[in-house]
Amino acid sequence: MFRTCRLVSKKLIVIAAFLVAFGLALHASDAPKSAAPRPGEPTDPKAKKTFASAIDWQNHGRMNAAIDDFRKANKQDGGKCYQCVSNAYRLAFEIGDFKIATEIAREFLPAAQTDAEKALAHFLLGRCLVEQCTHDKKKNDLFAESAQELKAALDLDRRIAPAHYYRGFALANLQQDDPARQEFKAFLDQDRWMPDLHSRAEHYLERV
Repeated sequence: MFRTCRLVSKKLIVIAAFLVAFGLALHASDAPKSAAPRPGEPTDPKAKKTFASAIDWQNHGRMNAAIDDFRKANKQDGGKCYQCVSNAYRLAFEIGDFKIATEIAREFLPAAQTDAEKALAHFLLGRCLVEQCTHDKKKNDLFAESAQELKAALDLDRRIAPAHYYRGFALANLQQDDPARQEFKAFLDQDRWMPDLHSRAEHYLERV
């Protein structure tokens, strides 16, 4: 049984890949070019101003302030601003604040409209819970919730191969070795996007 997660150094590679795959690439650093909001951006007038403020904070390197304003914009938009939550989550992950990232990930589901968006929301929450457990040993109880969230993601969209990897890691830490091996094997069979993780998955598959 292993207790630490040796994840890829570029922590956002999975998130970025899936945001692109589902047509949800992030545009936080781009100033709005017209009055019409892009898909997923806020439509409420107050939320639009707060969203623009968040972009400005980000452009000036004030990531915590940007995160706060993206989350505020989502609330002002009735909790349905997918781009607000996406941007806030990405920035929290980039600065390594996994506690805040987990809180933000829980805001994804109310904003998700399609099954693809809901699957991504479950995946991001599940992966973030794994990160929390990895960086704070007092949070090991979150592995069970992580496994459930990653299963929910896979139930909605079987194409999210990395969900198998992180679910395998969560199950292994829950001492469910055989199900963990099945997840690592499924990841290796399906994944075409994250070859950097394959050697680790193979190692875990052999020596869970």
